[in-house]
Amino acid sequence: MARRNAQYKTSKQRLAYEKRTAERRVLARADSAIFVRHSGVDGFLKREYIRRHRKVGTLAANEWLAGINERLTFGGCFSWASRIEEFAELAEMRAVQSERIFKQVMLKVTYWNDWTLGRAIKALNNYAADFGVSCEPNIKLNMSPIECVCEYITCIKRLCNIFWWRRQLLTTSARKVEGVLRDIGAVRVKGQNAYVSNYSLALCGVRNRRNVEMLSSLTMVNQWGEFTEMADLVKASNANPENRRNELMVRIRGYEEVAKGLGCIGLFFTLTTPSAYHAFNGSGKANPNYEGFDPRAGAEWLNKIWARIRAAWAKEKIKPFGFRVAEPHHDGTPHYHAILFFNTADAEEAKRIFKEKALDEFSHEEGAEKARWDCISIDPQKGSAAGYIAKYVAKNIDGAHVGWDRDTAGADFTGLTAEDGAKRVRAWASVWGIRQFQQIGSVSVTVWREFRRKMSADKEAFNQCAENIQAIAEAADAGDWCAFVEAMGGPTAARKDRPVQPLYHETETKKNDYNEPVKRLIGLWVKIAARAIGGFYVATRENVWQVINASQKNGFEKADSIIQQCAARKRELNRVFGFGKGDYFSEEKRGKRLASVFDCAQRNLLDLCQ
Repeated sequence: MARRNAQYKTSKQRLAYEKRTAERRVLARADSAIFVRHSGVDGFLKREYIRRHRKVGTLAANEWLAGINERLTFGGCFSWASRIEEFAELAEMRAVQSERIFKQVMLKVTYWNDWTLGRAIKALNNYAADFGVSCEPNIKLNMSPIECVCEYITCIKRLCNIFWWRRQLLTTSARKVEGVLRDIGAVRVKGQNAYVSNYSLALCGVRNRRNVEMLSSLTMVNQWGEFTEMADLVKASNANPENRRNELMVRIRGYEEVAKGLGCIGLFFTLTTPSAYHAFNGSGKANPNYEGFDPRAGAEWLNKIWARIRAAWAKEKIKPFGFRVAEPHHDGTPHYHAILFFNTADAEEAKRIFKEKALDEFSHEEGAEKARWDCISIDPQKGSAAGYIAKYVAKNIDGAHVGWDRDTAGADFTGLTAEDGAKRVRAWASVWGIRQFQQIGSVSVTVWREFRRKMSADKEAFNQCAENIQAIAEAADAGDWCAFVEAMGGPTAARKDRPVQPLYHETETKKNDYNEPVKRLIGLWVKIAARAIGGFYVATRENVWQVINASQKNGFEKADSIIQQCAARKRELNRVFGFGKGDYFSEEKRGKRLASVFDCAQRNLLDLCQ
């Protein structure tokens, strides 16, 4: 022992050696099989086990480790902290076994109806529940028997699909592991791991790199033989953080100009979850009021309260417009910021309703009235509405022009750079499935984007239209959200009163892997003045594109199959829209489409049983 200690020249090195030796002795008392099973997060578990061993003793630390093992184990012997490749193999096995279960159930019945298919779904969900996933049919009271059967068949196809299983397992895995790491303190400002754990951040980084590699290997080709790199399309779309931030700021600024023209007042609201949803307080210490809710549960609570607030405003005929932003506290608990514009006469009533609904639940908590909600009236002399929310938009997208993320600063840590903070926020939203931005009220941004798409290809596309349609097209092409909103009827116009609406087409012949008709955006439906239903269709997506590998690009000529697809699409659109939108949405044609879907789904299920 003396010879081994001789190699440590300084007292600092000797103390480090003694610390490692003590940690090995502590870990020797734990069940090593647990660390091996959950090897993806074993470093986090070991650190927390050593801390608890020192604080509460061996017995309590082992009980805690057994509880963590139960949370991270599923299906008897599988770990939620497994590698992506392992989940891919597991998904294939589960999908095959689901098909076997379906065959066993359906071979015992003589005919199919909603009752027998319901039995099959129940058996499949009982099996899937052991692996933390489920798929319940979305049955509504006004659905016909054929629609109900189609919904059952869709659920069965999902439960027997390899890729559906893979997506469900990976999503559940990310949330289960992140929930455990958050509870043991791996997500908090004190450890410089704000918003999301380093484990989930690294996992999201791996997925993003794989996506980039995949996109760089793909090329799009249309019926004219024109090629476009998939990576270039992504950079030009709203998937590019810079484009997304720029569009949001244009729309927020436009709303402010609309509000000035209407004499509206701007209010900046904040809505926070109760203390029971926060794992750690602002200083990084464990919150004694925490009740085990994860960020997903916190987001659902905020959505519920937000829905109550908006319903109460609608009941009082208060029509706000603006934006809502969701962002995390340092421990990953979500909260809302909203910049909304109201008529001056409605502002005080809107504040009262917001406060009342925010304190509907957990109102007994100490300091709830002060911490749960906040409202600031925007003073134009101190700053613009866009300036109030610009920081929150940038912090949640790419961190541009922010500098430092001061919300991540601690006692001994100056905080993350805004770019690093934005990466962690995007990973947080991806893991927990939280919608970061929501437009409140006003007109469709889809119409705005489709006008810009059409005008970029053909500046004279709307020259023969009415003056109001031309004004809408010119405003969208110029990037003037204020003029666009006003030309569309104003920020509070009902959807049925807007002169232009996005037009979707449900293809009868092409269905997805779950036998659901594919609903595609194909253009714009422009209403004719003084007519309730009549109008005309403007195509904004005329080309048919096919995805090919980049290696196939050289020597690739116009593909007959793509040209045939294009011709078939145009024939179908001419047949559907040649006699008006009202006929397309008639009950007779809706029934024919449902019968077509049912026949196709039934044939697919028969193939499953063979």
